[in-house]
Amino acid sequence: MLRRWHGLLAACVTWIASLSATEHVITVDGSKVITQHWIGNGVQWAAYPHCDTANEAKGFTYGPISDAQFERVLARLDVMQPQFMRFMIIGSWRYFEGFDSKGAPIVDYENEEMQFLYRCLDYCQSRGITVLFGEWGPRLGKSSGKSAGSWKSLPAYDERWMDMIADMLHHLIVVKGYDCIRYYDFENEPYLSWSYSGGDFKKYTRGMRLLHEALERRGIRDRILLNCSWGSGWPATTLKPEQVRSIAPYADIYDEHHYMGQKPALRTDWSKRIRKHSSMIRKNDREAPGFFVGETNFKPKEQRLNPLEEIRYKGQPVPNTGKDSTTAVFEWENGVDMAVNAIQKMRGGLLGAIAWQFDDAMHTQDDSGWDLKRWGFFDSMGEAYSGRADLEELRPWFYTWTLMCRSFPQGMQILDTENGIEDGISAVAGRMGNRWVVALASVNPEPRTVRVRWTNGPQQAGMRQYVYFENQWPRSEIGEPLPVRDEAVVDLSSGVDVHFSGVGFVLLELDAYSL
Repeated sequence: MLRRWHGLLAACVTWIASLSATEHVITVDGSKVITQHWIGNGVQWAAYPHCDTANEAKGFTYGPISDAQFERVLARLDVMQPQFMRFMIIGSWRYFEGFDSKGAPIVDYENEEMQFLYRCLDYCQSRGITVLFGEWGPRLGKSSGKSAGSWKSLPAYDERWMDMIADMLHHLIVVKGYDCIRYYDFENEPYLSWSYSGGDFKKYTRGMRLLHEALERRGIRDRILLNCSWGSGWPATTLKPEQVRSIAPYADIYDEHHYMGQKPALRTDWSKRIRKHSSMIRKNDREAPGFFVGETNFKPKEQRLNPLEEIRYKGQPVPNTGKDSTTAVFEWENGVDMAVNAIQKMRGGLLGAIAWQFDDAMHTQDDSGWDLKRWGFFDSMGEAYSGRADLEELRPWFYTWTLMCRSFPQGMQILDTENGIEDGISAVAGRMGNRWVVALASVNPEPRTVRVRWTNGPQQAGMRQYVYFENQWPRSEIGEPLPVRDEAVVDLSSGVDVHFSGVGFVLLELDAYSL
């Protein structure tokens, strides 16, 4: 009998040890706010420059996109509810028609291409989406229309270009009333040697000053915030303290582009680098709230340059694919990886993150108008252009990015979470009034139980729980995430247990009754 009891005792000790090894406690502190200036997560969108109209000289190469296809795009945006949208254009593809005999710009704000841009901005305006607007650079177009020939350009900081930008912004914001446009980015990735700045920060600063002055002359400088986009990509940053101090008189906010070459691992903690960089910016520009990420996604370093061999969907090569594409967006794991990407950087004080990109059909390789950059949640032109209707289906990572957008609305306080990055588990929380949100992602393949507790938080709440595991992410026919748990009243006094069967993502939405 004694031997039997010893056996039972040993079994109990083993069970308790196993339980303690798999339980992870995360504490959300409602009094510790990481970010007060949260802009929100969102997506890179565009006015479909190569399939917006049937005008071949300005863009027709694989379209135009039909009204039905475009309405489906808007319906999917309605599901996601992005808080932050990045639009970039080229003037000669929209409003710029050339120069007159005296060298003055000829512009047309009512042509077909501008009408399509207005359709996109109308959507953002109607949904209250904050827009970062901008131009890729001072390109005048190609020698043979938009999709062929060689590029022609103005000198990088020709003052006529800055005047054109200022006039266009006056038209969009004042005349058209698009006050959804809050930020402006006048050049893409200027830190690169092939950009119009040529990687010369002094030239870039001069351009920022010229634009600042042009906007002041038109009386709209207080209606648009200028973005300093000098972050050189993950993991390195080239923006130095002295550079921040020199551009601070003209810049209102800062951003970087983060393309991750490695998937998050058990010990990955991107929050530390974000925190350090945000602190440096605020120290040297005391009026700046910090920085956001203007483009982000994953592209494996080992990916070969021939995507037709590498990128497959449902076992078949994906046609019409440019070399600037990624395998990640076709894989289920990207939903977890992008959640970790956002969660950890939000914990570091990031102001928001914009995923590159919403729809494959928006951009082509080297603006050729032929091979697509495949980074999106779907391809609107899958059947029409590539003969693959299945490419129009929503890809899995739409699920988690939707929750990271709509569940963390602009203006939410981002809160500290104790043990929020540990052993492959990442967590971040937010609060807006009585709405509380906790997002958790695990890259640990081992089963885990996570107990979420609150300090200075709610004791009772209605709760919805969403899950994303390899074979479980409940959704409606249009891709809307559906909760696996929806309860009117939950006792939070001892915490809530969240179970991970392995790698995955869980989000809790709480409507608090009392504190």
